[in-house]
Amino acid sequence: MFKNVKYLLVMTLLVVFVSIIIAGAQEVPVANNFRFPLEGDWSPLWQDFDKWNNQWNGYHLGEDVGRGDADKKNYAVYPMADGIVKFADIVLGYTVIIEHKLPVNDPDGNYVCSVYYHMKRPGEGGIKLTFGEVVSIDSPIGYVSSKWEDHKSSPHLHFGIRKGHYKTGKDPRTGFWYYPGYTVIKKDGEVQKDPDDPIHKQILADWFNPSTDPKNGTGFIERHIAQIEQTTEISKTPPVITSPLKITSAPPYYYGDIIKAEFIIANRNLFPITLNVLTVGGRDPDDQVADFTHRQNIIIGPFESYNYEGTLALRKLGKFHFFCTYQTSDRNWNTCVDLGYGLTDKDRTKDIVVKMKEGQYIVPEGSGKINIEWEKIFGGYGHDRADFIVQKGDGGYLVTGIKGGENVWVFKLDERGRFEWDRIFGGKKDKFAYSIVRTGDEGCAVLACPKGEGDIYLSKIDEKSNVKWKKTPFISALFGRGYNKNIPDSIIQTKNGYYTIVWGIEKDRYKGKDCNIFKYSAYPPPPEDNIKRRDYRIVFPYRPYTAINSFIQTKDGGYAGAGRSNRDAWVFKLDERGNLEWDKTHGEGRDDECYDEEEAYSLIQTKDGGYTIAGRKTRDIWVFKLDERGRVEWDKTFTRSNRKEWSIQRDMVASFIQTNDGGYAVAGNIDVSKTAYSVGPRATWVFKLDERGRVEWDKIFGEEADGITIAYSIIQTKDGGYVLAGRTNTKSGGDDVWVIKLKEQ
Repeated sequence: MFKNVKYLLVMTLLVVFVSIIIAGAQEVPVANNFRFPLEGDWSPLWQDFDKWNNQWNGYHLGEDVGRGDADKKNYAVYPMADGIVKFADIVLGYTVIIEHKLPVNDPDGNYVCSVYYHMKRPGEGGIKLTFGEVVSIDSPIGYVSSKWEDHKSSPHLHFGIRKGHYKTGKDPRTGFWYYPGYTVIKKDGEVQKDPDDPIHKQILADWFNPSTDPKNGTGFIERHIAQIEQTTEISKTPPVITSPLKITSAPPYYYGDIIKAEFIIANRNLFPITLNVLTVGGRDPDDQVADFTHRQNIIIGPFESYNYEGTLALRKLGKFHFFCTYQTSDRNWNTCVDLGYGLTDKDRTKDIVVKMKEGQYIVPEGSGKINIEWEKIFGGYGHDRADFIVQKGDGGYLVTGIKGGENVWVFKLDERGRFEWDRIFGGKKDKFAYSIVRTGDEGCAVLACPKGEGDIYLSKIDEKSNVKWKKTPFISALFGRGYNKNIPDSIIQTKNGYYTIVWGIEKDRYKGKDCNIFKYSAYPPPPEDNIKRRDYRIVFPYRPYTAINSFIQTKDGGYAGAGRSNRDAWVFKLDERGNLEWDKTHGEGRDDECYDEEEAYSLIQTKDGGYTIAGRKTRDIWVFKLDERGRVEWDKTFTRSNRKEWSIQRDMVASFIQTNDGGYAVAGNIDVSKTAYSVGPRATWVFKLDERGRVEWDKIFGEEADGITIAYSIIQTKDGGYVLAGRTNTKSGGDDVWVIKLKEQ
């Protein structure tokens, strides 16, 4: 029994010994390219080569490059050339020594060893290397440590280059190992402090100065880069992927989702390279192009890397195939990008499967029939548009918008769309109309805001275009100065003739505003000196990305509103005194910048006392039905079947109404770009839903034009047809008012 144990022990030791010999004898790759271990400038040099240090009593055997903010940034450390690991252990942080084989007839010899001190330890964010491991010039071997105990000073990297093969044991001249940071000499157990001891110079002669300096001349790295440039025919080495392709959005993947992809690509050349286009290419289930965002004119410096990130809207059902790709300056595409050390073919491609989410609906192209009864364009020089339209008792239409890009424009059309009269409100300060409401006396009230001032103006116009009264400025007079970032949203006339106004006070241009609801007793009109008459004001405190886009009076005398709050659709209900009864958010609760937020644009109270809301979910039009307490009854998204996968713009709801038959009509504006990733033409998409949200017909206007045709308002007319009002491009480059009358066939 003991003989068997002894035999097994001997055999085990023999296997281990042979493994060490094989690893130590592994062929060292030839160092054909060289670089400095840190990306960017090789600075600041905190301590140069051949500098005496009184603390350590020796000359510095390398260069210390400071990275004082290593606690905030992760600084990758790269080998100076391809090589093989000879030492990797904890010595003032993680220390690595790599042996390199120099090119044939290199004046600096056949082999050198590079030394890297003060890196993060494995298990603390560092990279664990093993003896005999082959390392590549473009793959990190570690990261600069931020811990004091790994430096005994501020964070930095110590980098040295020693001549010859790797050596083990102690240097008999110093009593220390062969790869210290300084030429420290120990005799009879005592460290020698004489800088003139000749042994210091002997040890210095065993090391190369890494970079060029006045004292020691051209450094090792620059010298070898120059030698390669002079003695070899320089050809561009293709860039390589140094990290696997990742689809960072988590599965499952649904139709209409916006997904993200990322990977890292590195330049292994001695000079910068330029990529015309860098992307994650793709093929959809129909074998059509489905590329992520195209990053253009990417310049990658010598031995530097570029982190690619892009997004894609999923517009097909089935299997997608993705791959890393780039286009060079000669317009050629490389769809089989070279791989860095340790990566395999599967690291540059990804496959995913896209399916339909419950409640999604894809609108087939040209479904149903709708005819144009008449179409009118009005305008002149500059930018004109119609924002709101209402039908009057005589069958005609009252329209408000913008004239010349700077003034409020109110005009009247007859039942055939023929122009009758108009009024322009502007003067010293340009104004924009934000909302119009038809009043009980066949007139209208207009809510406007002067350009650049931020106050709100309220005007009452009768049926013959006469201004009956106006409040200017309105909010400052009611609440005092300081309201200089007001943004009007909407106005309604209540059942008792009062007006309720919704506006926001902007907190951040990109993130939202405080939302205010104010009920104002303005019917019959009060005299000018009684402008401060008001009933109440409600303020919804600031939430990120918050706005009220639609506001109505409900059948019980209260109010309901819809908009967005913190990237989700937001719906709320108030009683007749403005007390909050309930508010709810609807969406997926995601919080990133990938166009994935949800928003409600229009709110209707239905005949059953519930509410139907139209808005946007990711890049699709979204309609959902709530009961009287805000609970979801049904939820649908709508996407055109001919929408391009590469479209980067959102489909938006502009106007939403309930029709006479209990269904709904939606007017949206959609992206009709003909080239990938362009921010180009937009068209109007109008479609009709039944009471359960099923599509009955749809029609697109302006799809063929190379410009913009957008409807901002839709109404159902007394004869059961529809009128849309908005804007369209003119040949001169400006915008004109666009009004169109539709009739179901």
